[in-house]
Amino acid sequence: MGDVIPVQDQAMELYRAGRFEEAAGHWQQVYQASLAGGDLAAAARALNDQGVCWRQAARFDEAEQALSEARAIFQKLGDVCGEAQVVGNLAALYESRHKDARAIDLYREAIALLDRCGEPTLSRETWMALGRLRLRRREWWPAFAAYEMSLSDTAQLTVAQRALRGLLRVGGAGDRGRRRLIYGATFTRPTITRSSTGRPAASRTLRRRMVASRYQPTSI
Repeated sequence: MGDVIPVQDQAMELYRAGRFEEAAGHWQQVYQASLAGGDLAAAARALNDQGVCWRQAARFDEAEQALSEARAIFQKLGDVCGEAQVVGNLAALYESRHKDARAIDLYREAIALLDRCGEPTLSRETWMALGRLRLRRREWWPAFAAYEMSLSDTAQLTVAQRALRGLLRVGGAGDRGRRRLIYGATFTRPTITRSSTGRPAASRTLRRRMVASRYQPTSI
């Protein structure tokens, strides 16, 4: 595999430079070399990264093919963490294609897989991505619920994230008895006052905070 390292490095440089189609071509070389060498895990990782490049280039059909092939290999290997990463990228792909219902299902599936393989950081990032999608769809409470799940591990939160977690729980002391089941996880519904339009009054602030990061569950 040592001979593909320079190609991998070139692919990453092209990706960072925004030359996504060229980067995808380099990842194809890595995939073929890994497959020829019998390293299926490396081949699947190369396909995953190629899929991300194709998505960034708005070549959605190519992206779906690469990611679907990567997922099939990870499933064959029994690599749950690898599969979870690919499923997260498939969710982002469907979101890019404005197929929100399928994207939501895939984000939820990725979260379940990440929880199985013990990847709390990626799980939180996936909850955040799901929250942003729900927020864009003006599904306010599901959005806030997903984002609260992304902030569930206070030990690893930044100061800004802890402040946002507090914002989500404004008035929560009087609402602890009400619990709902969304996305298969139980959480305490935050009490946030609504504006005259019926929209949660905190939504503009949360929108600014939630779009500050971007989901990229890939090795690139």
